[in-house]
Amino acid sequence: MLKKLWKVFFMTLLLLAGNGVLAFAAPNKGGNEPGHRATNPFYRDTALFRTHAFDIQGVCICMEDVSEDHLPKAPRIQLRKEAEDFIEDYIKENRYMMDKIMLNGKQSLTTIDRIFGARGIPLELKYLAVIESKLKPSAVSAVGAAGIWQFMPGTARGLGLKVSGKVDERRNNLKSTLAAAKYLERLYLIYEDWLLVVAAYNCGPGGVDKAIKSSGSRDFWKLQRFLPRETRLHVKKFISTHYYYENHGSLVTLTREETQSHIKAAASFLAKYQPEEQSPLPTDPDPDSTVHTRITAILQDQDQFWVLLKK
Repeated sequence: MLKKLWKVFFMTLLLLAGNGVLAFAAPNKGGNEPGHRATNPFYRDTALFRTHAFDIQGVCICMEDVSEDHLPKAPRIQLRKEAEDFIEDYIKENRYMMDKIMLNGKQSLTTIDRIFGARGIPLELKYLAVIESKLKPSAVSAVGAAGIWQFMPGTARGLGLKVSGKVDERRNNLKSTLAAAKYLERLYLIYEDWLLVVAAYNCGPGGVDKAIKSSGSRDFWKLQRFLPRETRLHVKKFISTHYYYENHGSLVTLTREETQSHIKAAASFLAKYQPEEQSPLPTDPDPDSTVHTRITAILQDQDQFWVLLKK
C-alpha cells in the first residue's frame, strides 16, 4: 500500500512538472557542476534544444506561428557537402537494417524518449544507441562494452551502474539510458557541441581533446582527420542514421558555430514574418533567465525517481 502511495505521489509530481507547474532546482554546488545552473552550459541551453526542435518537414518548431505562405522561405539545416557522399552510401547499404532496428526497437526508443525528454537531452541523440548496439540489450563488443549504450565496465560503474558477475545493469535499458543521459550531459558541459559529444562518446574526451589541440579548431569538420578513423566514421554514421529516420538534420547534427548561425537565421526570419503579437526569438539568451535555466522534472536523483516509477 505504501509503495502504491509513493508511486502516485511521484506520478503527480511528474505530471505537474510536465505541465510547467513545478521545476526542481538542483543544489548549488558552484563551478560547472551539473547542479549549478547559472554557469552550467547544459542547463543554459536546454530551452534552446526544446525550442529548436524540427517538425517532419524539417522546419524549426520556433516558426510554428508563421503563416504557411512564408514557411518555404524558412531557414533549414543544410547537409554538409563533406558528408553527402558518405551519408548517401551508408543509407543505401544499411536501409534494410535500419528499418528492422526501428521495427524491433520501439520499446527501447520509447524508454529513451521518456528519459531524454525528462532530462532535457535532445531526443535525436537516441540514434546514437542505434549505431552503438542496434538497440540490442544483449549486444557485447569485442572489447567488452555491453548493452544498448555499449558502456565499458569502468565507465558504467562511474555512472552508478552495477557491473559484477551476477548483475550487469548495462543490459537494463531503463538504468543504462539514465546513465547515458548523465554521461551525455557531462560531455556537453565540456564541449557545448553535440558532434564533439558524439565523437567523445566513441573515443573518450582525451581523444577529442588531442584532436582539438592538434588541429587548433573545435569544429568537427576541421579536426576530424586528427581523430581515430573509427571515431570519424562513428560521427558520420550517427548523422546518416539521423537523416534516414528524420529526413532532415537538427541541432545535434550541427557544430556549435552552425547552431549559432541557425538560431540567428531563425530570429531574423521571425522578426520579418512572425505575427506582430508574437515576440521574436532571442538570439543570445540570458543564461540566468528563468526560461533558459528552468529544467522541467530534472532531479538530482532522477535515477531513483524512475526506478520507483518502474516498480
